Amino acid sequence: MEDLFGLLNIRDKEEKVYKLLLEEGALTANDISKKTNESRTNTYMILEQLVEMGMVIQNEEKAIRRFEASDPLALQKLLLNRQQEIKKTQALLKRNLPELKSLYNLGRLKPGVVHLEGLKGLEVMLNDMAKSQKEALLIPGTIPRNETWEVLKKGIEKRAKKGIRTKALFTRDSKPSLDEELHKKQKFEVRYWPGEEYPSEVVIYGNKCVFTSYEPEIVNTIITNEMIAKTMRGIFEQLWESAET
Repeated sequence: MEDLFGLLNIRDKEEKVYKLLLEEGALTANDISKKTNESRTNTYMILEQLVEMGMVIQNEEKAIRRFEASDPLALQKLLLNRQQEIKKTQALLKRNLPELKSLYNLGRLKPGVVHLEGLKGLEVMLNDMAKSQKEALLIPGTIPRNETWEVLKKGIEKRAKKGIRTKALFTRDSKPSLDEELHKKQKFEVRYWPGEEYPSEVVIYGNKCVFTSYEPEIVNTIITNEMIAKTMRGIFEQLWESAET
């Protein structure tokens, strides 16, 4: 019996009061307090919890309030409610697990290689960029104009509010479609080069190099390595010097 109540997350004191009411019928809080050696305050707290779980009914028709045990079938209903809560928790865990896993990987594997997937992974990467307080060197890729774009804009705005600058190398062909005033607000310094727009993008910040692909799914591959970051930064700066202002 004790195992049953324990598995239903019913505490010992709640079990004790419920069994007492099963055996003796309706009792006042004062009677229950005396029979269980609990203080009046604790007794009322226990009864309140049992009423909330549907295991105890309070009868207020008479001048003196009495409490009585519900039909034990209430335990079956309680179990069904627990099962529904578990299903909700499983769905919530499934939805948040990618972000938690991304945070775990990003914080644990240094130096190393981390793969962050989906919009949550993209958010984690952008937050890490903002947290680093480091200037970013960016070669943009082809970005779909959907919710991915909205997540990117929020990440850029977050960095801009902190005053973190970004150097961005766009292609000459993309120049007519770019908003220079918006780039100023975003703390972007932009130059143009004659290359073609790549399907994925590269960003370097601090000791990290990020390679991001947006299609068919979002995948961020982050390499945390000082020497690799230094090499990629040198390549970027050479392209930057030869690019148009």
